[in-house]
Amino acid sequence: NGDDVIGVWATSSRPSVRILQPDGGEPAHDGPYVQVSRLGMPLVNEVVIPLGEKDRFNASHPKDDAQFLNHVTDPEVAGLLNLIYGDVVAPVPETGRDDLVAVFLTGVPGLNQPAGVVPSEMLRLNTSVAPNPSPERLGALAGDLAGFPNGRRLGDDVVDVIVRGAACGYGDILEGLLGLCNLSPNNQLGDGVDQNDVPFLAKFPYVGTPHQGFEHNHHSDNSGPVALSIGSGLLASGVALGGIFTIWRRRTLRNP
Repeated sequence: NGDDVIGVWATSSRPSVRILQPDGGEPAHDGPYVQVSRLGMPLVNEVVIPLGEKDRFNASHPKDDAQFLNHVTDPEVAGLLNLIYGDVVAPVPETGRDDLVAVFLTGVPGLNQPAGVVPSEMLRLNTSVAPNPSPERLGALAGDLAGFPNGRRLGDDVVDVIVRGAACGYGDILEGLLGLCNLSPNNQLGDGVDQNDVPFLAKFPYVGTPHQGFEHNHHSDNSGPVALSIGSGLLASGVALGGIFTIWRRRTLRNP
């Protein structure tokens, strides 16, 4: 039930005063700490909130998120998909996106919406949903209710889930709590990266060991399905979001 749902968000703060040194040395910092960034649901800060509102959003708290409601119900990304890729994608609904309100602000009813919820942007997890021993990378979009947007596992492909959900609507999740995005060709949208290229660790911190920046040699000759960008990115108000369609063609990756 809704009492089993927890919500998580994080902030970053810094001193309010930056003092330049007359000798050109490292600036000093003083004064009370002020919040300069916040994160909860993936891509809300980066994509949903437009450039002109980012500073205000980053200084705010989730309890006050009603002031940003119009950016969720009338998302900029939906309009950009139609504007830039209108001759490729099926029409994307640009207004009245209550499905996005559920995903980003309240939790999905019957999945991860807490009792007496106040609309607020945070990552929510229903702790009563058992882990899936065979997780789907598209999480709830693929019927795996143990995955994003119910919490966020390391293997959840949150970019693909959010972009496809924005382009198709999350109606299947809201009504039946299952079902793939089946609006073609919008159900092919993604960033072209479907899995980690190194294995996750079996113990904390679990994330894969990063590649050495000056010893990058993990690529090899390969052929198979790859992603073809249909644009360098969606760019408006300084916010970029790559729109990618996955197609089949053969390509040989360059060996370093």
